[in-house]
Amino acid sequence: AGASSLSVLWAVTVLGLRHLALGAAIRPRLAGASASRRFVAAWFVIDETVGLALTSDRSAWSVLTGAGGACYAAWIAGTIVGACGVAAVGLQALAAAVFPVLFIGLASIMAIGTRSAVTAVLAAASTLVVLVVWPGLGGLAPVAVAAVAAGYRP
Repeated sequence: AGASSLSVLWAVTVLGLRHLALGAAIRPRLAGASASRRFVAAWFVIDETVGLALTSDRSAWSVLTGAGGACYAAWIAGTIVGACGVAAVGLQALAAAVFPVLFIGLASIMAIGTRSAVTAVLAAASTLVVLVVWPGLGGLAPVAVAAVAAGYRP
């Protein structure tokens, strides 16, 4: 609000430049992919999906499109819910909880085996509950839940 057009363009340019670094980092992992697959993967190149793709043993294309698809679906769903007036009825705590829970959900994509997948899903659900019950905890909720989940040894 109140920013000049030049300020907005500069901010968008600076933020957009990170995609050059992300693309350069992920490009070697997409070396065997066809041009059409690289084109599709480029749609999902964001900080989180590239981080997951770089640390996964799975194909970068599968991780980018799987995690990116989940992020995109959550973005669209959140936009629809927000446009429908989620602020009415006191759902702000739930809306604030969705973003951190999404990242824990993305971690479940990286799960190796059923046990780690169940742990990731339980961590996401626990984070959601913690943020709904204690919304002031904010970004510390997923950190606290992740610390507990990391120490969990069944």
